[in-house]
Amino acid sequence: MRQEDTRILVTVLRRARQLVADGWSQGAYARLTDGSPCPPDSARAAQFCLMGAIRRGLTEADYSIPVESKVVQLLGFAIADEAVGWNDDERRTQADVLARMDKALA
Repeated sequence: MRQEDTRILVTVLRRARQLVADGWSQGAYARLTDGSPCPPDSARAAQFCLMGAIRRGLTEADYSIPVESKVVQLLGFAIADEAVGWNDDERRTQADVLARMDKALA
């Protein structure tokens, strides 16, 4: 992987990690402060699932879906749906999600 590609992936993943640390969601890509689901690119989104945070990071950095699949793979998932299912598992915690992101960033 080129150094520029690695930089892009790390930038998106760091931003996604910050979003999840600030507020985590299950069952929706993003939620408002009242818990209502919303699109991850909403300016009012306050909580994010793993994929919602990645998608928000991609949007903010103006990157595309091919970058998304590389970030997903960096986290150890084959496809985005696998990451969504993992995040939404009822046994999953915010700390689990952050730990997986930290491991990918290490």
